[in-house]
Amino acid sequence: MRLLTPHDTLPLEIEVRAPVGRGIARLTVPAGLAIVAGVVMVQTAGVALPGLAVGILLATAALAVLSGPALVLLRRGAQVRRYRIDPDLVTCLAADGSGGAVWREPFANYTSIRWERFVEHRGSGEINRRHFDHDIVALAHPDPSRTVPLFCATKQLEPTPAQETESVSPRAAWEGFSRLLDLPAIDGRDGADDARAPEDLDKSLQQLAIEGKIDKSWMDSPAPPGLMLEVIGAEGDAEAKRLRVTLRKPATGLFTWLLVALGAVLLGVGVVVAAIGLIVAGVLFIALGIGLRVLQIRAPRRIEISRQQLSHTNPLVESDSFNLPLAEIESVTLRRTGRADVRRLMPGPGVRELVIGTDAGEHTLGAGLSAPELSWLRRYIVAAIVNA
Repeated sequence: MRLLTPHDTLPLEIEVRAPVGRGIARLTVPAGLAIVAGVVMVQTAGVALPGLAVGILLATAALAVLSGPALVLLRRGAQVRRYRIDPDLVTCLAADGSGGAVWREPFANYTSIRWERFVEHRGSGEINRRHFDHDIVALAHPDPSRTVPLFCATKQLEPTPAQETESVSPRAAWEGFSRLLDLPAIDGRDGADDARAPEDLDKSLQQLAIEGKIDKSWMDSPAPPGLMLEVIGAEGDAEAKRLRVTLRKPATGLFTWLLVALGAVLLGVGVVVAAIGLIVAGVLFIALGIGLRVLQIRAPRRIEISRQQLSHTNPLVESDSFNLPLAEIESVTLRRTGRADVRRLMPGPGVRELVIGTDAGEHTLGAGLSAPELSWLRRYIVAAIVNA
């Protein structure tokens, strides 16, 4: 997908090409060449083939070699779309370059600039399988067939240095198109549906609270069982005072119980069939699951909020710890971070977490907590930030 006009002025023109899919050519071309090689080998070995048979085989080979690329080219031409966005009209232009319109839609019927993310799995097997994130920003319409893609960025998950790709920030594109087209910006990634008016983009939670767009009332409800609240610092020293939330639940609670369950199954089968190897494996899995759980309970994750910053500490995973100035925090969102599959467009398995958003990036916390616990934690963090 590419913009044919400057991204910051109207009209906008966008060209979208569907994935070509070269799998057919990868099958037909080698098959055709294999037929030719087979005919040559048979002839070289002195086996006489009827002329008609040789002709049929060579014709089949030629058809196979040529059909794959031809189908790719036909598909490429058939799946090109060009869109034009004017202040009062959106037009889908014909792919043949004639300038004719496939359809036209009043701009007033479009509702928002929507940002979504999907994952694509390519290849087969554990070694060759690769995973790609696709961030898509689109001009959204109630009828999905009239939705217009504006921006797409692809990132390989855990790429090698040679496969690392750079692209414009999806957040910058999302915010820029929202301002240009004066439509609400909706973050629909990972099952969320968070909307912001164009004039509120790039504003921190504290700025929104000052403008009266966020409720500043403090939370009176007690913390759920999975969380423990503390107030750190001298009672009379407001500047040194910190709010601490300890996350009592392990981040990988389900995973540890699965290890224990697997170990119990192996242990039981080993006892029944008197297999020492299965018994040892079962004991090891049970010990590993219980050990991980005890370790996470004894070294819990903590969130601290002062008047200046929010800190998240994970003693077991240093890369999971971070510090963020409160003035830079723009959103605190509850998401299921398992992504939607790009082929099925259905939510995949995932982990419920809180996502802290800033212009510089996003940070997650709260894995392992239940949905009610995360909802309470989100409201508490927002209240603490806007009242700091």
